[in-house]
Amino acid sequence: MTELQVKTQKGSLKKFLATFLAFCVCLTTVFVDGAFAQAADQQSTKAEFKKSEYTLARTDGANVDLSKEISPDNAGTASDWTSNNAEKITVSNAGVVSLTEAGKADNNAITAKITAKVNQNTLECTVKVLASDLEEPDDGDDEKPVVSPDASFKAPEYPLARGGSLNLGDQVSPSNATKTDWSSDDAAKISVTSAGVVTLTAAGEAYEDAFTATVAVKANGKQITCKVNVEEAAPTPPVPVVKNDSVTSVTVSPKTLTAKAGETKKVTATVALASDKDTAITKKLAKTVTWKSDNDKVATVDASGNVKAVAAGTAKITATSTADSKKSDVCTVTVTEDKKDDEKPADTTVAVSGITLNAKTIYLKTGTKFNAKAAVAPAKATNKKVTWTSNKKNIATVNANGVITAKKKTGKATITAKAGNKSAKITVNVVKKAKKTTSVKLSKSKVTLTVKDNFALAATLSKGATSKVKWTTSDKKVASVKDGVVTAKKKGVAVITATADGKSADCVVTVKDAKGKKAATLKVKTKKISVKVKKTKKIQVTLAKKDSVKSYVSSNKKIATVSKKGVVTGKKKGKATIIVTTKKGAVATIPVTVK
Repeated sequence: MTELQVKTQKGSLKKFLATFLAFCVCLTTVFVDGAFAQAADQQSTKAEFKKSEYTLARTDGANVDLSKEISPDNAGTASDWTSNNAEKITVSNAGVVSLTEAGKADNNAITAKITAKVNQNTLECTVKVLASDLEEPDDGDDEKPVVSPDASFKAPEYPLARGGSLNLGDQVSPSNATKTDWSSDDAAKISVTSAGVVTLTAAGEAYEDAFTATVAVKANGKQITCKVNVEEAAPTPPVPVVKNDSVTSVTVSPKTLTAKAGETKKVTATVALASDKDTAITKKLAKTVTWKSDNDKVATVDASGNVKAVAAGTAKITATSTADSKKSDVCTVTVTEDKKDDEKPADTTVAVSGITLNAKTIYLKTGTKFNAKAAVAPAKATNKKVTWTSNKKNIATVNANGVITAKKKTGKATITAKAGNKSAKITVNVVKKAKKTTSVKLSKSKVTLTVKDNFALAATLSKGATSKVKWTTSDKKVASVKDGVVTAKKKGVAVITATADGKSADCVVTVKDAKGKKAATLKVKTKKISVKVKKTKKIQVTLAKKDSVKSYVSSNKKIATVSKKGVVTGKKKGKATIIVTTKKGAVATIPVTVK
């Protein structure tokens, strides 16, 4: 091999080695870059909850499984589950969140921060439980009105029997919906009362064909309707023909009678028939008579022969056969002078329609007392006397005035108040230790009364609380309150407030006059107010022509005050109500929440 060939081979070998080395370097770089890219992809997939906040219902057995709320689905198994409010909201090792017994007993809104670990990452979210009264969370929007549950009739149509009545007030769901402004689109035939009771008018009863009317009512602020169907009147049966010779005579008894003015006495008539071959219906018709008085100023007579003495004098009462007008008989009535002492007094008895109490469930420390009060409706009820009884006198007794005394033995007793044939009950729990309340609730948030009516508001405290309740009214001239019993004074609006241990609740009382008229409603742009402590909000109202605001009043000045110009100032956390009254008597109430 020549020297040139050797050099050529060496040069080729060097090129090959250089090329091979470059290929290896590229292959290594691709592998390393791919590994880095894969590692970067793994690092970018970080586990987290799908939402930052979850709501836990208060219903029995309700829970939230947060293990199913981790994203992405292949993030891995979560561990080290914790709750920063484990006393009331607990989380299991599997990530299931639920209320503890303490949480169920707490009627207020509750929150807890839940954490867990996935692949060394810490996940975090908030679980919230609404207050037991199911109020919507306050979103801070001052202009957003308080929304009541939608109401509706239980059925779209209802039958109304001729001569009967239909209570549509009981057919609105929910049963506690506020119902006003009942109306019928055919009022000439179908009438509806302010309580929703539907009946046929005289014109409706006389109208023989079937017809339908629409009844409307404003329920929880929205108008709802239903159909009321009346069937065709039953046809009048044909009058059987009775031969004149079937009746032989008519005889009245007695032939004469004497009565004092105001008295009512009975006269009977006997019809004799000539033939026994007539049908039963023919006999029945043939034996009927018509009655007539020849002097209604002395004595009147009805279709059954009842004679009413009117004034001193003489009158002839005649019974005539309906089958043969020629057959009749006469009773002579002598009416003596009217003597008021002999008159029977009219029945003025007014039955009790209902009874309300100032408590439903109470807790009393052994040896302490509670003044139970009752309100009997209507105000004109004849027998308004209330009797009180206890089913377990070794636990709690009650005297004739409704004073309940807790005995030394702990336990539960039922106190019953009865007036007429109506009754109401209070559950009394006797405990050893006194306890402050964390909340106050009233049996009604709105009540409409007529002047002189009474109504007892029941105040409910948190479970086990033995605190005393203080009652106040925003306007004693409209409605007064004592131990929870509200008395309507004059037409207008007043706010009744129950307070215990710094907690309070309001009830808006609307009072109508004796004619059923209530104060006009003032239109307001500010439907509700949410304000922080030491901060202010201005109330906006829409006034009628030539009208102006007379006053702004706060139901609880410790929670919120209001200036003469309608500027509300938050004092401390809680709830109150602002009452706005104009010079023309229009009224509006605005709920205030101080945060």
